[in-house]
Amino acid sequence: MKIALSVALALFLFGCSDDSASSKKEEILKQVNKTTQEVKAQTVKVVEEAKKTTTAVVVKVKEETAKVVEKATEKVAPEVKKVEKKIEKKVEKKTPKPIAKAVDGKKLYMSSCLSCHGMKAEKKALTKSQVIQGWNVAKIEDALHGYKNKTYGKAMKTIMQGKTKDLSDADIKALANYISSL
Repeated sequence: MKIALSVALALFLFGCSDDSASSKKEEILKQVNKTTQEVKAQTVKVVEEAKKTTTAVVVKVKEETAKVVEKATEKVAPEVKKVEKKIEKKVEKKTPKPIAKAVDGKKLYMSSCLSCHGMKAEKKALTKSQVIQGWNVAKIEDALHGYKNKTYGKAMKTIMQGKTKDLSDADIKALANYISSL
């Protein structure tokens, strides 16, 4: 563009006769138009090359980023698995293990109560509780519900709360019926 303007200015400054001035003017305009078209063509080429280069750089950056992410994932994966295992263990510990549902009160008593209260409920559990042999159904149900709801008990309260927390109402009823029959 600068070249075309310089050519036009040079011709103008040399001074032309009026007759040849219009033809010179046309020639200068043709030269300016030709130069403008050449500059436009070169600009288009430069822009196209810049697009190609930019596209190539973007593709290369994506590829390199993918490699870095893959390497980071490989390094972090074992740590993630360790954390997942720790979380699973914590969830397992905090998930209450249901007491096996007894078919009847006798089986539930044998699996949960026998070791502390004796075969016929004749013992003071760990020598601290009351003997529960001879209690009626209502008294046993009230005591078991009270332990479960944390509203009943003295020395053995904590142990019994753990023993009763997973008992259903049906389990408590079956257990109370069996113990009252001893």
